[in-house]
Amino acid sequence: MFESTLEDSWFYQEIIQKGIEQGIEQGMEKGIEQGELKTLRSVLIRFVETHFPELKTLAQRLAEQTTTNLLLESTVNEILLSQTTEQARLILTEAQRKIDDPS
Repeated sequence: MFESTLEDSWFYQEIIQKGIEQGIEQGMEKGIEQGELKTLRSVLIRFVETHFPELKTLAQRLAEQTTTNLLLESTVNEILLSQTTEQARLILTEAQRKIDDPS
């Protein structure tokens, strides 16, 4: 009886609604973040595949292992500016090192 009365109260309903709204917002943010990560992975692999095909495997490995948008975005921005295979290799290797040894 008390439980039913509590569930019917405006206060309880407001708290539940606020919790639902927060859950939806957090889910949307997480979904957007995952979508950005997927896009960055794709851009990295396609660019490397097109301009530095011999580094494709290294780029794929990096893309698969990267779990943060910040590192991947930084790597993509740097790789877009690289003009030689050696520059690109250095960028990918440095990013991989950050994954392997995050300290």
